[in-house]
Amino acid sequence: MNLTFILLMILYLINFIVMNSLGISFKGYGDDITTGNIFSEGLNAMAYALIILPVILFFFNKRKWWIILLGIVVFVTLVVSLKRISILAVLTGYMILFFSLKKKKKLIKGGVAILALLIFSFPLYSETLSEQIENRSNRFQANSIEKEGRYRETIIVFDQIFSFKDVPYSIFGKELFNSPGTYGTASDWNGRQLHSDYNVLLHGSGLLGITLYFLVQGVILMTFIRYKRKILGLNGYSKKLDYLNATFYAVFLLSFVISLSGGINGVIFNVLRYSFLGSVLGLYYSILKMPDAKSYLIKNLEN
Repeated sequence: MNLTFILLMILYLINFIVMNSLGISFKGYGDDITTGNIFSEGLNAMAYALIILPVILFFFNKRKWWIILLGIVVFVTLVVSLKRISILAVLTGYMILFFSLKKKKKLIKGGVAILALLIFSFPLYSETLSEQIENRSNRFQANSIEKEGRYRETIIVFDQIFSFKDVPYSIFGKELFNSPGTYGTASDWNGRQLHSDYNVLLHGSGLLGITLYFLVQGVILMTFIRYKRKILGLNGYSKKLDYLNATFYAVFLLSFVISLSGGINGVIFNVLRYSFLGSVLGLYYSILKMPDAKSYLIKNLEN
């Protein structure tokens, strides 16, 4: 699984370099940076990959420097692309990681070193970043949040759902994943689709649907907590288990941040999320089924 994440990061960078060298396809914000056809998909996927990076490093004993360099370059591409939710996701993910870890010294040392490298390399991408910020200057003005489509759509959907003027709609929703033209007025939105995942779920499946969604997420979290307690009961604390547990929380919670912007119908980064969560749950489940689980933990996850 770790190798898969590394390969995806490499493929993302190859795509990024080729698209910008040839000026192909979708422009993000302005004409300075292009990400090809994987704008939100690719950038959000890289946010998850960067959060998982410390775990990847723990399972590679040699030549870690090139993986660290790969992560730094990927993060720089997120910054210059100026996709706000992807940048916020990385920062939020590392905050969750920091507070979830029992021992933070290694993460702090790594963070300081990476920050120093980012500052040292800033002249290489400062001009592009300045141009991108200029392109998005209207997004950083006072009261710009009220002008955001996601903010305005939230007001409309919440008002319609929680008013209970149409009870079947409030409970069951309508036209799941087919929001263009089915909410607000045509003159206001001109067929604009809903973006925030919470609005998509509320409008499309009502209070029942969004409740079921959070119940599924709750089952994933409670299953992990149950497995984690049993694993720690067998072996106690270790650095590898600490990073696996903290990263699980970070990746799990990160989805709720990204959902503010939207992406429930995205394939790449949702696959990354559920693959990582599933791999940790699968690993712990398999260990707990072993007749010699304690010796396995001591041998493979002790350090």
